[in-house]
Amino acid sequence: MALDTHELFISKLGNGQGQQLINEDNIEEVTSRIQSIISKTKMLLSFEMMAITDALKNRDAAKRFITELFNVIDSPEITRETFQPYIDSVLNLPQEQGKAKVSTWPIVTLLPFIAQPERHMFLKPTNIQAAADALVFDLRYKSQPNWQTYSALLEMARTYFNEVNHLRPRDFIDLQSFLWIAGHE
Repeated sequence: MALDTHELFISKLGNGQGQQLINEDNIEEVTSRIQSIISKTKMLLSFEMMAITDALKNRDAAKRFITELFNVIDSPEITRETFQPYIDSVLNLPQEQGKAKVSTWPIVTLLPFIAQPERHMFLKPTNIQAAADALVFDLRYKSQPNWQTYSALLEMARTYFNEVNHLRPRDFIDLQSFLWIAGHE
């Protein structure tokens, strides 16, 4: 599923399309394409899907979020300086009182993972924490999205990608499956 969604992301927003739409200030079109991509993933729970859909209705917040997302995607390296502003853009997305939170790990990590599965990881808290525990890896997990935890997740991903290299994983999509199994053994 994630590989199909990656290909969908590339066809709708890759190869400079997303950045061009941002430069043209066509935030509504980028938002529409993002929502179309997210709806195909089946990686977010229904309440997370509703939360991100509602949050992206605010044009200013959506513009900041989308701009920071593409800054992360276009950055040659994944660093605190590039990723923290993206996290902050998600944390600052509006959410209605009493409704589901937008600032969750799945929402923060989904689009970078779909856009660049060779560089980014998806963090589903229960599954990834169980895998980290099973593999005796210090994820430095905090429930609020933050650079320290994401950096540790990327370190874990690179470490275990190399460890399972004999299985010929293509990218972190394959590794995600391995970690899911490791967390449920």
